[in-house]
Amino acid sequence: MKVLYILVLASALLNLALDTYSTGALSALLAILPVVAWFYFFCARKKDASSSLVTDSAICMAIAYAVSPLFVGLGDFLGEPIAWLVSGDQLGWFVVRAGVVEELAKFFAVFLLIEFVNPAGIRHPRDGMVLGAAAGLGFALHENFFHNIYLLQQSAGTASQFFLLGALVRVPLHCLYSSIWGAAFAVSRFMHGKARFGYPALALAFTAFLHGLWDTTAQYSGSAGLLLTVFFAGMWLLHFRLKKEVSGVEIEVVTGKQD
Repeated sequence: MKVLYILVLASALLNLALDTYSTGALSALLAILPVVAWFYFFCARKKDASSSLVTDSAICMAIAYAVSPLFVGLGDFLGEPIAWLVSGDQLGWFVVRAGVVEELAKFFAVFLLIEFVNPAGIRHPRDGMVLGAAAGLGFALHENFFHNIYLLQQSAGTASQFFLLGALVRVPLHCLYSSIWGAAFAVSRFMHGKARFGYPALALAFTAFLHGLWDTTAQYSGSAGLLLTVFFAGMWLLHFRLKKEVSGVEIEVVTGKQD
């Protein structure tokens, strides 16, 4: 167990050092600050998480940050086959290239944590939402560095606008997506049979579609701003509704022995 903790921490710190070296200290600061703030909101508030869950969330975020370059690189490598698969359809491209690849990167972090680092990490279905959000923050941290390369090349006004959009919209969106399949994955841990695998798979497919739909809509000007605002508000409503439903699950359902 200690070896895994050390490996995760070393991988994340190495990744952070490389990203900071390649993009600069200011870029690193701008990448980290929003993630820290949203980590508190999604993962560390006392009414939502125990100290052990906060620790697991930090580890999960570190795993997601460490593996994100591998999944992004795989997505780049498979770019041409994906384009052929979707036959030039823009929505299909963003669903597969952004939605599937990025959500799988985040899911891999949660799966690795629960299967190998801390099998008892999910004690209630709501824990899955917290861990999913933490994985989303790990990927967002990786993404922030490379958005900031472009951001720092702009004028002060434009840079401020891009930073705020990233900090207030793009970063939490990653958490909102992954908290959906996080809840499904957590619930599935207390299921048996085919439903145990089908539940998180359906949730992953749903979030990959939502992810791709957002990215596709963001390519258009004009009415896209209104559509994206409605979409973003809808994601928050869905998040709080799901959180309420998951938190209301009877404790007897989840206190039995997990497989």
